[in-house]
Amino acid sequence: MTKEYVMVTCIQQFKIKYAVSVDRLKDENGTWDADWAKDLVTCNDLDELSQKDIGETIVDCEVVTEEKLLEVFDKENDYLAGWEKDQKLYWIESTYNENNG
Repeated sequence: MTKEYVMVTCIQQFKIKYAVSVDRLKDENGTWDADWAKDLVTCNDLDELSQKDIGETIVDCEVVTEEKLLEVFDKENDYLAGWEKDQKLYWIESTYNENNG
């Protein structure tokens, strides 16, 4: 009989703030528009001013077979795909922190 696992999928969200002076925008463009600051963020041309973790949201929860779990493991952790099956399962089991209860 194959072992089953519960796989929970979440998204992690952060509130990140960026800042740039209006003078800098004017110097570079002759004028300024707040949308230009948005473009700087989109293009990764500004470093963050601050960051706050606002938590996880669960988007899915399913029971999967060991085979499916290992398939997901290899796909989403391709750098660990070369591990032996037992090493992968040991790592998966070790993520359960028994001290949190």
